[in-house]
Amino acid sequence: MIRMVYRAVTAALLLAGSGLATVPAEAQVLSQQVRECYCVQQALTHWRGEVAARGDIVRARQVELDQAKRQLAAGQASANPDNEAQLDSIRGLIDRVGQLRVQLQMTAVPSYNGAVGTLNGLVNRYNTQCLTVIIFKEMEQQAAAAGACPMQ
Repeated sequence: MIRMVYRAVTAALLLAGSGLATVPAEAQVLSQQVRECYCVQQALTHWRGEVAARGDIVRARQVELDQAKRQLAAGQASANPDNEAQLDSIRGLIDRVGQLRVQLQMTAVPSYNGAVGTLNGLVNRYNTQCLTVIIFKEMEQQAAAAGACPMQ
């Protein structure tokens, strides 16, 4: 097996050196596949970062919500029902907890879930199209130098 690969590489190098080699359709397809896989790898890197950043936002919002809930619980436990200022403070905390909950559920979590969905789609695409293809570093470098992913 190794001899066959060695012979094929040697023959290709000899033909390339003599100027007689032409680029077969298979090589063009492979080169297109290399470009596509390279672009998917770049997108994976980008979306992993997005998922991490959006996950950090969700966790920060959850911490804020938990702190507001603790403040509310403490305020309710120590509130004097006859003290209107304390009751106003508790009403403000109830509003704050509600706002934080809505912010978390309507903005932060859907944004995170969307990024995770995009990342999962890219992982599936990579696994389907690229996992079985051997892509050498040189090919990736050529794809990068050629600007294989203009959309990014």
